[in-house]
Amino acid sequence: MNPAYVTAVAALAGSAVGGLTSLAASWLTQRAQARAQQLAHDVGRREVLYKNFIEEASKSYADAIQHNEIDGAKLVRLYAVVSRMRVLSSQPVVERADTVMRMIMETYAAPNKTIRDVADTVNRGGLDPLRDFSSACREELRTAVGGTTTRESLKDIPSPVRCADIRRTSRTSRRRHRQSLHLGALPLHEVAL
Repeated sequence: MNPAYVTAVAALAGSAVGGLTSLAASWLTQRAQARAQQLAHDVGRREVLYKNFIEEASKSYADAIQHNEIDGAKLVRLYAVVSRMRVLSSQPVVERADTVMRMIMETYAAPNKTIRDVADTVNRGGLDPLRDFSSACREELRTAVGGTTTRESLKDIPSPVRCADIRRTSRTSRRRHRQSLHLGALPLHEVAL
């Protein structure tokens, strides 16, 4: 076999391997970025959902302390938020939300509280019906962002990729791409291998 053919085939094979490697790296980077964006979107949706629940539950609980008559519109909005949580959130968060809902209903059924009763409850540390719910939400969001999610706890969210890893991978890919463009512009005899 002619040595010129061997050199040409080796150069073509090297180019093909380099191109495939670049393609695979780009694909993996894009996939990681898509996963990170999906995770950020899902976490953002949950944060808004939890914020809405906390605001609505606080209003309903304050109303329940002062009145015995149930405000149906507020409770329906609150139940709607809990139903959305059943779709997006982990089981511990949904259970805590259900506990808050039961507490609100029990407070409506109880006699109205006076300012003195509320002050005594605050002094005993008993006027924070959302503490357990907030803790469960914080734990779920921390777990989702921290990278230890499970499909069962976070309802089919793909495994997360940290943003810093994506930035690092993107920078490395861009640098390699610029280097390959620079090397491609040089005549073949000037490229140092």
